[in-house]
Amino acid sequence: MKNYLVARVVSILTVVLLSLSLFVVAASAQYSSQATANVTIGSNGAGHVDQSSSGGMVSIDIAGTPGTKGSVSLATYSGNPQPTASVPDNTKLIDFTVITINMPEGDFFGANIVFHYNDSNVAGISSPYLLYKYIPASNSYILQNAFVDTNAKTITLSISSLTDPLFAIGGASSATTTSPGVPALAWVLIAVIIAFAVFLVVLIVNRRRKSPFEVLVP
Repeated sequence: MKNYLVARVVSILTVVLLSLSLFVVAASAQYSSQATANVTIGSNGAGHVDQSSSGGMVSIDIAGTPGTKGSVSLATYSGNPQPTASVPDNTKLIDFTVITINMPEGDFFGANIVFHYNDSNVAGISSPYLLYKYIPASNSYILQNAFVDTNAKTITLSISSLTDPLFAIGGASSATTTSPGVPALAWVLIAVIIAFAVFLVVLIVNRRRKSPFEVLVP
């Protein structure tokens, strides 16, 4: 009977701990959001799209054949979607953004992308702020020749291809930066599990003491 009860406790704790581990993984997973907007190249050969991002906004001015219709999709990530990629030394990357311009390649001439940042989302890095692009061939983030306007809090880059680039704002890690840990709710669940386990052990011990089957035979 004793071994059976112990096995029951172990099995229950295993299930609960497995559930907790799945919760922690889900809670720490990178949250991503995506939005798509239609765009039409005007008679002046230009089209404009504003898309919200985690850092504030991304404005895209597209040059192309007048009358061409297409769309612009923007996906933002709270964490690095390419965690194995190399990052320049002493650099922290934030605001990972994938920009996809959907239109016939022959009608696309180029685009200017303006990343608007705010004080809160660059709080973990120090200026000068820079723009990096993920290069799949080298699995690395490469510094881009972008124009940074610290007064307007914008970073502007020109592109000439439709390659769905992944960008990130970078800078030196500030002294106040803290690495993310286990979510607070996960710690609460851990405490609850420990308390539950202690309760089960105490309950089993008390039942063992009161069990009518525990009779000493001379």
